[in-house]
Amino acid sequence: SQRWSVVPFVGLGFIRGVGNGPVGSTNNLAARFGLQLNYRITNALTLNLEGSGNVLDDNFNARVSGVQYDGYVNATIGISYRFKNSDNNRYFKKLSVADAVRSGSLADADNQGKAIQELEKLIGEQKNTISTQAQKINDLEQQLLSVADKDSRFNLNNAHILSPVLTFKINEFQILEHHEPNIFLVAQALKDNPDMNLTITGYADKATGTPEVNKIIANLRATGVKRKLTNDYGINLDRLEVISVGSEAQIFEKNNWNRAIIFILSNKK
Repeated sequence: SQRWSVVPFVGLGFIRGVGNGPVGSTNNLAARFGLQLNYRITNALTLNLEGSGNVLDDNFNARVSGVQYDGYVNATIGISYRFKNSDNNRYFKKLSVADAVRSGSLADADNQGKAIQELEKLIGEQKNTISTQAQKINDLEQQLLSVADKDSRFNLNNAHILSPVLTFKINEFQILEHHEPNIFLVAQALKDNPDMNLTITGYADKATGTPEVNKIIANLRATGVKRKLTNDYGINLDRLEVISVGSEAQIFEKNNWNRAIIFILSNKK
């Protein structure tokens, strides 16, 4: 809404003067100062008035008049025309943060806020899920150790179940590539705990095959892991024990998950 604007300016320039007769060429630094007045006639048209002065050495124009400094002044008048930009505005618009967000110049705060809320909600749900699963794992570990403690085949002391679990497809007992990372973790646990031994427990699902066949398959699975730990990771055979439970006990509610190998790290009694 303001029609008048005043713009003072000051600067430093360089002027080279061409020689004239006895006066040779000159090189001078020039001090420049001035004032610009702008009057907005319409949104598109602005009247510009400018006056400026320049101070130089007396010989800048190849003429010497006997004074130390010389100078000259300029006065100009002009008209400025402002074209419309892509936003149909003729002037730059100074935006507040709120305006910038609403106009889309900054990231969409509303969408970002909603996204953050959704992420926080998801993180909260995941934390609850992790907490629930951790409790289930702990309950399962206690259940397994309780069963093992009552089973005469297990002779364990200070035992805990390692988190890696190997699972297999139906009738599968070969050690495959996707089993390798978990076997590596088990081997590392044994190396980190040289005073502890490992019980490799083989299971099979109850819904498939007979108990006799399931025990054989479970034993093949556990024996394959034992061989892998010995041959590939140098674990002493004396530290490894294989027990085939087969389908006598089911450690998971989901049937197919019981085609598995469970690792129990312990001190022998």
